[in-house]
Amino acid sequence: MNRLNLLMLAIILPLMAFAQGDATSSQVLANVEKTISSYGPFTVQLDIDGMKSELTVSADKFTLTSAEASIWYDGRTLWTYLKEAGEVNVSTPTSDELGNVNPYAILKHWQENFRHELLGKAAGYTKVGLTPVHPSDYESLAIYVDGSYNVCRLTVVFDEANSSDITISGLERGVKVDDSMFVFDKAEHPGVDIIDLR
Repeated sequence: MNRLNLLMLAIILPLMAFAQGDATSSQVLANVEKTISSYGPFTVQLDIDGMKSELTVSADKFTLTSAEASIWYDGRTLWTYLKEAGEVNVSTPTSDELGNVNPYAILKHWQENFRHELLGKAAGYTKVGLTPVHPSDYESLAIYVDGSYNVCRLTVVFDEANSSDITISGLERGVKVDDSMFVFDKAEHPGVDIIDLR
């Protein structure tokens, strides 16, 4: 899996929170939805195997920026700017595709899309395991949550020989956003090839 796909996967679970203790995994994931919905628009800093990126989310819209790519989603259209290739792919993602790039989409359908279980404690964190029910690019996810109910780390297992770590280093709640933040701006990217896949 290339870094762009991993970056998109990182958006799936950028920030989660849940009640620790004797809760079942269903109770935990229900609290995940409740907690994220309380953030309002938010920004997080991510480190994906040493590649730093920034994600801003507002309801169903988001923007993600790294050294290799930038992604915008306005609730209907997805723009993926591959910086090295100098091109932007424009698409209208299906609900399944949004499950790979939109944290709210994945959380709205966790009951149908994942088997889940509490995996105990590890290095002071509560560990939660998620296994996709449908075919996916990865086999499982392990989420490490601190005592303040924030996910600090996510391990993605692609197969027996390949995995990747995503670290969340910051969260800013209630950020000011504008709809233009979630749309690709041609004027800011002169000379970029636009490939419309819709």
